[in-house]
Amino acid sequence: MTLNQIVEDYTATQLINPEIIEDLENNKNLRTFIVIHFRTHKNRLFACALLQKITEMRKPNGSDVSGNTIMLGCYILGMHNDVKDCIAIWNAKNVDFDAYCYVDIQLALFAGINKTIEYLDTVTTDDAVRALKYIKQCKAAGDLDAIDSYFNPQNMPWFV
Repeated sequence: MTLNQIVEDYTATQLINPEIIEDLENNKNLRTFIVIHFRTHKNRLFACALLQKITEMRKPNGSDVSGNTIMLGCYILGMHNDVKDCIAIWNAKNVDFDAYCYVDIQLALFAGINKTIEYLDTVTTDDAVRALKYIKQCKAAGDLDAIDSYFNPQNMPWFV
């Protein structure tokens, strides 16, 4: 499936079908094209639906979606710089133990470290409290010191 077909299908149905995720799993060129496309053609609804489908498929008894694909979904959503998306990215990171270990917390910080911490301070859900605690620990440990290079638009992310 081509990127144009994927976007057209989503526009028509507002659904991400499992075949799209399978294509992303197996086609490095498609992974690259989708990042390039969404750097200039923002579509937050598509990005939310994509990450939701990836997460849904990764859950126990689902398909074997790789950590790279989870990170790709997080990255595409994060490119929209909406601080509220840090929760969806946190939830994708926490879909299972392997994803928790694999998915970089930096992906939840597209809106900025301090802005994300300030936002999470206002949200009282268990997920937000855990995310806030983890982010503060990572910041204190210096794990987030190179965050600017992590989001450098001149480079293609390593997991693509």
